[in-house]
Amino acid sequence: AAAAFVAGGMAMIGAPPLAGFPGRFFVEVIAYSYSGFAGSVLFISTLGLLAAQLRAAVQLFGDPVNPMRIEPRPVAGAAGMLIFAGLLIGGVLPDTVLRPIASFADEFLRALRPL
Repeated sequence: AAAAFVAGGMAMIGAPPLAGFPGRFFVEVIAYSYSGFAGSVLFISTLGLLAAQLRAAVQLFGDPVNPMRIEPRPVAGAAGMLIFAGLLIGGVLPDTVLRPIASFADEFLRALRPL
């Protein structure tokens, strides 16, 4: 569960190679094409978010586990592994994630346009 929390947080801030990376990468490329300063600020803020996420993970899960309190929860571990696998697949093969989102957004925007 801790690993799924950390992986989900890393994906939300766009750490490679997780699912949030392709979108974040395109936003940073657009920012650099607009202004080098804006792109640099966005990149530095991403590094700050990464450091904050790692600090939060260490604070939450850094204490040693008391062996007397360990409860067997294979469902939580399996769910965490599925979440991590989905995030990794979405980052390594972004077309599998971005193509359905783009087609949905295209249909949604077409539905909003008056005829």
